[in-house]
Amino acid sequence: MIYRIPRAFYDDHVSRELPAGSVVKVLAKKYDVALDAAEYDELLSDARFYVGEGVGVFGAEYVGLIASARATVKALVAAGSPAEQAARMAAEALYVEVHASDGLLVDQDDAIFCGCGQSWEVTYSDGFDAETLAQVRQHVAGHEAGHFD
Repeated sequence: MIYRIPRAFYDDHVSRELPAGSVVKVLAKKYDVALDAAEYDELLSDARFYVGEGVGVFGAEYVGLIASARATVKALVAAGSPAEQAARMAAEALYVEVHASDGLLVDQDDAIFCGCGQSWEVTYSDGFDAETLAQVRQHVAGHEAGHFD
């Protein structure tokens, strides 16, 4: 997943040869960085250390780095972990596909209903919807291929 984070803390993190993903875009004061789950966890943990314990450990010369670490924590938490982002994308894809199905699928509260009687429970919030999305796609493909008509 891609995260937009402050350059100062990221550069410090990388200079210590810690897992850091890769920069995909350089901006004036930030980077867009591709991080997998382990890299996300490492960067977030490191930044939290600077914001928490680091405040009492480091001297005044680290004030800017600690501020950058604080902004990094805020950016990473706001964007969510790779797993959280993937779950959101699956939920959004499912929502879009249901509403673009030309009436074949109907979304009602916490369920999706097909005109043929098949239904699926949905949450639109967690990884469960990724599996549901795959099932709905397979079912719709069956209709498109004429298997249920």
